[in-house]
Amino acid sequence: MGIIVVDLFSTLDGVYQAPGGPDEDREGGFEFGGWQAPYLDKESGEAIGAGIDRLDALLLGRKTYDIFAGFWPTAPADDPIAARFNSVPKYVASHTLTDPDWAGTTVLTDVASEVRAIRGTGKRIFRDGTVPAAFAVTQPPRAFPKGAIWLVYERAGDVVTGVDIEAERAET
Repeated sequence: MGIIVVDLFSTLDGVYQAPGGPDEDREGGFEFGGWQAPYLDKESGEAIGAGIDRLDALLLGRKTYDIFAGFWPTAPADDPIAARFNSVPKYVASHTLTDPDWAGTTVLTDVASEVRAIRGTGKRIFRDGTVPAAFAVTQPPRAFPKGAIWLVYERAGDVVTGVDIEAERAET
């Protein structure tokens, strides 16, 4: 069974739009493209690179695919990220893309069932009604010099809810 790992570059208030470049994604009048650049440093770059080294395929949404497909195939061949991204299978979720230009790309039109086939059995990440799960940190968190934070989680069973604060206080 394949494991789907989500790499998400997000601000503390939940913005994940256009981290890479100033004109990357202007949807909705967004004017802060490239917001991630000031937080990149050698250590965070090494962590990102290590994650890229471990990937076996890319699963992308259409907008991210368009951004990646417009850059990585023409990046210098000696760039290790380009070499990895260009060599692995790529899957893009889209109802409108019919003939992808990037070599090794498969278009997924029925994302829920097709991702299930790629991933195997288990929790369906792209389906409404997914049962929540608890997660545990599996590697020590890393804070990088310019403020980025790297966290690695693994599923850790069912969500525990309903903590009785009053009962907990009475025990202490």
